[in-house]
Amino acid sequence: MTDITLYTHPVSVNSHRVKLLLSLLGVPHTAVTIDLLKGEHHSPEFAELNPWRVLPVLKDEELVFNESYSILIYVARQCGAEAGEQWWPHGWIKQTRVARWMFFTANELHNGIGLARNEFGFGVPSGGAYALGRALKALALLDAHLADREWFELDRPTLADVSIYPFVAVAPEAGIDLAPYEHLRAWVARVSALPGFEPMPRVLPDKAPQA
Repeated sequence: MTDITLYTHPVSVNSHRVKLLLSLLGVPHTAVTIDLLKGEHHSPEFAELNPWRVLPVLKDEELVFNESYSILIYVARQCGAEAGEQWWPHGWIKQTRVARWMFFTANELHNGIGLARNEFGFGVPSGGAYALGRALKALALLDAHLADREWFELDRPTLADVSIYPFVAVAPEAGIDLAPYEHLRAWVARVSALPGFEPMPRVLPDKAPQA
């Protein structure tokens, strides 16, 4: 990994999880902002780079990847054996334990916090009370899982934690108060204390949920 470019936007939780991992690993890279709010991801120029027209995109010399979870695995594996093993372990059993939280994020957190943030934060109809209810259920599950552990899997930070963090960070933008989730808030503090941590940008004021 010698010439990394990350196409990103501050509002994108998917982009931030990749940016966070790059920062945690100390991987030099150039960040190029594609303005989602202005629709720049629909431009013909960006479509040539990524026909799916979504962020993030990572370009490593001639290699181009999209979809944040696959990019996380690529970055973890390319950064070196010791560091990569911490974040994306060798062995299919350990990988499965980490991957389940990545899939949980892509499904439950995206369709809960993500859609509630779209509606309550950006005014984009995205499921309303149903999305908010799904978000609260997912947060309760995360909080309960952390009741007797510091990290989501393997007793250390992994791609599970990197995947989950951005959605939890923007929960207040979806009108969700994190105060009831004691264990989850303690976990956020641990993530925030990691060397190289980069916080998820807050681009919206906190929102009160509306029925």
